Amino acid sequence: MKKIFFVHGFGVMKDSQGLFIDLSQSLELAGYQCCLIDLNTRDEEGNITQGSLSAQVGILRSVWASNCTEGDECYIIAHSLGCVVTSSANIPNTVRTLFLAPPTRISGGTSKNRFTDRPGTVIDREGESRLARKDGTFTIVPAEVWREGEVLDVPALYAQYCNAHDVFVVRANQDKLVDGEHYDEVFGASRVVSIDGSHDFAGSARPMIAQLCQDLLGGVKSND
Repeated sequence: MKKIFFVHGFGVMKDSQGLFIDLSQSLELAGYQCCLIDLNTRDEEGNITQGSLSAQVGILRSVWASNCTEGDECYIIAHSLGCVVTSSANIPNTVRTLFLAPPTRISGGTSKNRFTDRPGTVIDREGESRLARKDGTFTIVPAEVWREGEVLDVPALYAQYCNAHDVFVVRANQDKLVDGEHYDEVFGASRVVSIDGSHDFAGSARPMIAQLCQDLLGGVKSND
């Protein structure tokens, strides 16, 4: 069985912006079995609590161990901060990994600045931050998450992962959240593909990223 594990980004769940929903539907038609994973938690009011890197790595490893059995061909598609989680998890025996719009640094700045100007946002480096979202809910971020990002050498982490895994990287040309300027340097130009689109590959970019993922995964056409 050919299986794909999807690893989402910061402050969201597996269904965020419909990106993984659309990709999984397309890839299932191409013969893959898809596994979408929630690395964060959502309360009854819709607020999402961002898990620490170590907690998210633990979830990914556990889901992988439970669902990727002997004889399976297993792949990973990670988006944004999910690329850092994937690299940290360093799961062996993946056939290929796709990084979609990966950040090349995490100082807390990019993620925090996205929410800073919204009414209701509270940043507390020593306690719990509450980041207001457009839909009126909050992303709740424990201080541990910011501290992890400030000390993490992301390019070195990627280099270690890419040395041990077959990786392709997709750069979104109109990405306003992640700077892809240094992708060629960090990942190697031959492993980077650029397409027009926003950070979430919304709108007209969605069918393009779906087709590109099929192509980069090898164009599987059967269900065996």
